[in-house]
Amino acid sequence: MNPFRFHSLVLILMCVSSWCSAAELQVTDLGSARHDKTGITVASGTLALPAEGFWFIPNPFGLDGGITQIFLNPPQDWVERQKGRRFMQIRLDQKIRQGRYRLGSIHRVLLEYAREHDGVGPAALADLPDQNDYGVKDFLTSPYADEFQDSGPANALLPNVFFDLEGKAKTIKWDAPPKPLAVELMPYVNDGKHWVLYTNGATQRVDIDTELLSKYDLKVTPLQEQPTLEGQAPETVVYEVYGLQKPGRTGPVRFQVQNSQTQQLLECLWVPTEATADQKVVKAWANRRVFSWYRMISDYDAPILKQWAAIQQRLYRSEVMPPTGNRRWRNRNRQISMFGVLGGQAALQETFQLQDLTMTEEVDNPATVPIEDIEGVQVKRH
Repeated sequence: MNPFRFHSLVLILMCVSSWCSAAELQVTDLGSARHDKTGITVASGTLALPAEGFWFIPNPFGLDGGITQIFLNPPQDWVERQKGRRFMQIRLDQKIRQGRYRLGSIHRVLLEYAREHDGVGPAALADLPDQNDYGVKDFLTSPYADEFQDSGPANALLPNVFFDLEGKAKTIKWDAPPKPLAVELMPYVNDGKHWVLYTNGATQRVDIDTELLSKYDLKVTPLQEQPTLEGQAPETVVYEVYGLQKPGRTGPVRFQVQNSQTQQLLECLWVPTEATADQKVVKAWANRRVFSWYRMISDYDAPILKQWAAIQQRLYRSEVMPPTGNRRWRNRNRQISMFGVLGGQAALQETFQLQDLTMTEEVDNPATVPIEDIEGVQVKRH
């Protein structure tokens, strides 16, 4: 083999190896704890992840290596911040949709005008016969007048737009391509989009068409810039990570984390350490484990999961309480119908004890009664 090619191949492999190792995120601040009652060992650490969205582990089970059942715990302050961002986005979307309602309310009047004028829309709002119609009267007024001082008309009507109509009733021809009929001139935010009303009645928020605006000598003036959350968002957020160490396995484990918003996947590496006596680690792992069952427990009749969650609360003193489940499912188990009695369903539920059981808290001094204090069966002579 050519020595030059051999050294080149080795150099390429070294570069690929270093790139792969650099692409993996390392779990740091390692710790672990052994639970005295059950004998399990829970590993802990921290993982720095990009701040955008929330991260989770798509496959926490069946991993190669010394750790399984891995769960992420985001910092509470970041959770509250993300909730604020989502709430702000919801409010923003609601405000933006107000422009859609104001623009689309005039379509009915424009369609009636076109039916009476050979399918051609009006050249101006003044051509419409009913100037007191709410769609016409409010067309030029901004729905955001309570927040911003109007500096011009909120919307603009495109003149003499042809409607594709068919039949004696002159209904809209739905297979014909729709044409722009009116446009929003004062969008709520400056994100490069505005509402456009089409001849088929659809109102869509689309990218601003500069050619269309220049054709009709129109100008779009957004009311404000895109609002942002107060404070500079960090580039990374440190998540707590917990996992169950496999008995007799101490090797490293590689796992993936996924972003719930962008669906991005990142590779991570975790090398466990020796166990200590920090029981808080076990409790935190149990909390995240029960939390991962919440969806199934809440939405479905899952008595086994409910019992596991209750057992975890007793064993590890987890603070995450299992939900009581969907009311519809709970009531279904408690109702006795004629079909259930005659068909044997009620008998099977009673025989196999399929109803949910309530787990009580474990106490240090369980209630016991000495056998000698129990009176025997008294049978009276007759």
